[in-house]
Amino acid sequence: MGTIQRKNLYEEIKENLIREIHSGKLLPGSKLPTESQLMKKYQVSRITVSKAMSELKEEGYIVRYPSKGSFVSENPPSTEKEQSEPAADTDFNSPSHGEYTEIGIVIPAVMDQFGLDILAGINKALPKDQYRVYIYPSHNAEIEDYVLKRCQNSLLSGIIMFPVDQEYYSEQVLKMKVNHYPFVLIDRILPGIDTNYVISDNFTAGRMIGKHLAELGHSNIAIFSMTDRTTSTIKDRIDGLQYELSMRSSDYHAVEITEWLDVSVPVGNYLPSFRKFIQEKGITAIIAMESKTGTYLYTLLNLLNVSIPGEISLILFDNPIHDSIYFDFFTHIDQHAVEIGHQAAITLKNILEGKQTSISRKILTPTLEIRDSTGPSPLKNQVK
Repeated sequence: MGTIQRKNLYEEIKENLIREIHSGKLLPGSKLPTESQLMKKYQVSRITVSKAMSELKEEGYIVRYPSKGSFVSENPPSTEKEQSEPAADTDFNSPSHGEYTEIGIVIPAVMDQFGLDILAGINKALPKDQYRVYIYPSHNAEIEDYVLKRCQNSLLSGIIMFPVDQEYYSEQVLKMKVNHYPFVLIDRILPGIDTNYVISDNFTAGRMIGKHLAELGHSNIAIFSMTDRTTSTIKDRIDGLQYELSMRSSDYHAVEITEWLDVSVPVGNYLPSFRKFIQEKGITAIIAMESKTGTYLYTLLNLLNVSIPGEISLILFDNPIHDSIYFDFFTHIDQHAVEIGHQAAITLKNILEGKQTSISRKILTPTLEIRDSTGPSPLKNQVK
């Protein structure tokens, strides 16, 4: 009698899972509940659950990976009852998948304080006894696409993503959007794609810098960036800067936007061309869009014996790593990177736990930290 009951129970489990696969509730590639979860749900022994899972594997409905769990096959057997479209409540989520919820962090590289602070904020929001966080450096568009694909294939519950700079949207980002895969962008907005994001208010940051430099009498300003100016972050900063300068300064001349600086090239290679540039343009202030660009320019100016801020003021987006030789020297924008990471993780956590169903757009207000690298323009008190 006990044997018959066990058979009926394992068949019930098996049939329920097949029904969920055919209905679209469990999509190809999605992770199944753990054996422990099924034991608790059906109030049965591990033997009963194991038998159901073994038969599902033998019949091609699922695949099983050691230490990872069981997943729906990419091409499960069809049935006459199979629906033509997935159910509307398809769920990638559930915190879930086994003992821990696994999250992927896709970021170009962790090379400065901004990236480290982002990760600190993410870890702060995700309890270690519930979540496992994996960091995937993307570096460039091709690697990013590959990493995103691998993250989805490995069935992570969701992704927090700092997109790399590229002319076109990543194919994988578009797929994640179409497939309702949970992800949150940080530091970037992708125009035309309505996604969850957490960013700093870059337009306001640009205005803060413009106000500061205008009050110091600077009118000829150069911007240096490793990032393409059409990227939403950089474009908003430049727009905010130019708006503020044009509103405040009647003798505002020009903002020189330069993209020819390559920080991987030895600094000495730029000495003649850089000296010529600042002299011909009459540059009195330089804005570096990245901390690495800023420290590179600082070294370059020092080699040219240009005093900072006596001859040229230098201002950065993002402070360099705090324990560097540049500690607390640079005037910079504090984007509150820890809070950006924290809010991104909270957003993803709420999505995975079913607490958030609408798109989340969070914009944090930055602050300007004035330090010793900026001062009055050397031209401010000259007679015109």
